[in-house]
Amino acid sequence: MIRKLTFLLIILLQINPFWSCRKADKSIQTDVISEKKMVEVLMDVQMLEAYLRRMETQGKVHKNQSVKLFTDLFKKHQISQEEFNYSMTWYSQRPEILHEIQEEVVNQLVTLESEVTTQKHVKHKGE
Repeated sequence: MIRKLTFLLIILLQINPFWSCRKADKSIQTDVISEKKMVEVLMDVQMLEAYLRRMETQGKVHKNQSVKLFTDLFKKHQISQEEFNYSMTWYSQRPEILHEIQEEVVNQLVTLESEVTTQKHVKHKGE
């Protein structure tokens, strides 16, 4: 499951927003996860995948654990894996929208990294 999700994300993150000459259809079907929620889900997916890669290199993660962690992630966001996959497919067919979502995910990850770095720096100063 983790490899499927990782493969899907890698493929979708590589989509060039300029492949589509027409304007993206901004209307979202009701069975597609909203752009805002998709940003939140992808943020968590990115952080979980980074965590799993780190644990995997240390030999501390088993396949069953990663499946459970992704199941928990989808539960947290009150979506199913099928809804996530369907939405990723829908967005991948609308590269301009997907690109906007990806940019927001990157911006939020950079902000989060900056906050963590600042907190570590302040903590070390106080010691």
